[in-house]
Amino acid sequence: SLMLGRAVVIAEFSQLYVAPLFEMTRRFSHNYARKLIEESPIRDLIVGTGAASSVLQKELSNGSSMHFTYASTDAERSRGLPIDATLLDEKGNMDYDLISLLHQTMRNSPWKIKQYAGTPKGYDNAAYKLRQDSSQAEWAMKCRRQGCGHWNFPCLSHDLLDMIGPYRADI
Repeated sequence: SLMLGRAVVIAEFSQLYVAPLFEMTRRFSHNYARKLIEESPIRDLIVGTGAASSVLQKELSNGSSMHFTYASTDAERSRGLPIDATLLDEKGNMDYDLISLLHQTMRNSPWKIKQYAGTPKGYDNAAYKLRQDSSQAEWAMKCRRQGCGHWNFPCLSHDLLDMIGPYRADI
């Protein structure tokens, strides 16, 4: 996970994962973040004794932390957290005005990394509004081939021709 990678590489780096519902947050924290940490071949190097490891917070020995919360219409649970990066999952199910409140957690960070994920669900939601607010200048898609993980950028200077591939009669 990108969250764990940042936490391992950047000391004292604090991240906030937000999903609309507690169950979504619990599932991500327990099934993915916890599993990545516990099954990591460098687990003993990245997790110190006494480090927090709950569903809502995970700490690493370098002082980095990952916070997990849920919010669809209210940002109260994120108040007071000094955050460097936010990951908003299923942003289409969140209130659009809530997103700027969640980003206030990064007010004092030199990083201020904003990351969004989610399933498109039409035009009347936060995901669509965020897209309209963006420059829409660059899109990236992760390769779906298992184990590849390459991020493709659909422009001529990067991966567009490889993404299109050679002409075939069935396309």
